[in-house]
Amino acid sequence: MGNSCSGLPSDCELIVKTGDVKGAGTDANVYCALHNEDKTRSRDVNLDCKWKNDFEKGSVDHFKVHCGLPPGPLHKIEIWRDDSGIGDDWYVEWIKVKKLNPQDSDEVIFPCNRWVKAERKLTLTPYDCVLPQFDENPEQRKQELEDKRELYRLSRKAPGIPKQVSDSVFGKLFEVN
Repeated sequence: MGNSCSGLPSDCELIVKTGDVKGAGTDANVYCALHNEDKTRSRDVNLDCKWKNDFEKGSVDHFKVHCGLPPGPLHKIEIWRDDSGIGDDWYVEWIKVKKLNPQDSDEVIFPCNRWVKAERKLTLTPYDCVLPQFDENPEQRKQELEDKRELYRLSRKAPGIPKQVSDSVFGKLFEVN
């Protein structure tokens, strides 16, 4: 189990599932912040268990932390990491947040299923169900689409045939580390 790094009593438990894909684990410093429905933001929380190697490929890590949020439903979570450590790439499947106080003991799942890039905050909503026109983070959506366009560049090999993934991109997707 993780600990409350602030020395204050824990009021939330965060459970993080790192993906089971090649290179999914990270040794970087990971942080998060929670937002209530009334738009109150928690303090930045460093997710780190000092005596354990957190965020290894396929692992489920538990952190009891003090977020300091008033009672109320969770609206979103921000998660980010730095670029410290060797192998700082990180693929997150989901994050589950359990409030530990008796008046507000809800549990919310934030599906992620994506790579968390260094120094870029990723904002997730409960159950990850938001239509583009209702997305509160259009810049994040735009940046993710630009990243995908760069990763999956298409080229036409010969006139009259459909476009295919370019050779240079295909090589990057399957390079051996």
